[in-house]
Amino acid sequence: MSGIFGLIASSMTTYWAQGAAMSGLPEMIGWVNGVNYPDYVGLNILFTKMVGNCLAMGAKLCVGKEGPLAHCGSNCGILALYLPGFPFQFLQNDTRRREFLAAGCATGVAIAFGAPVGGPLFVYEMCWPNGFFRQHLLRWKVFMATCIATFL
Repeated sequence: MSGIFGLIASSMTTYWAQGAAMSGLPEMIGWVNGVNYPDYVGLNILFTKMVGNCLAMGAKLCVGKEGPLAHCGSNCGILALYLPGFPFQFLQNDTRRREFLAAGCATGVAIAFGAPVGGPLFVYEMCWPNGFFRQHLLRWKVFMATCIATFL
């Protein structure tokens, strides 16, 4: 069963969503620094990352929880801007996408470790040498998102 789980997880990543192959943290740092990676955000990448990570853990492969959950949170943060039926067109610019990506990444890290303060601190540590990242985002918006996500 472990071999089958590993084969399914690896073939999903290899043939369907190649952006789900790595941990996602270097790409998150690049996105916050202003580089838009084409294969970092998408429903297929989010699905592959979630299902593939579960299958890889079931196959007893060495898979951490910080990187994949930060990548899933980043995807959820950006994809929340593109929900059908919600008027979020005024938020669909590069600056707001970076902010939602950072909030989603912080939420994923907070869920991974059960620490609502750890998520914003992680994002601050990853993004502090960056000229594009606005620090006022970490004051209450990201902290409230991590608190709610950790509670739920």
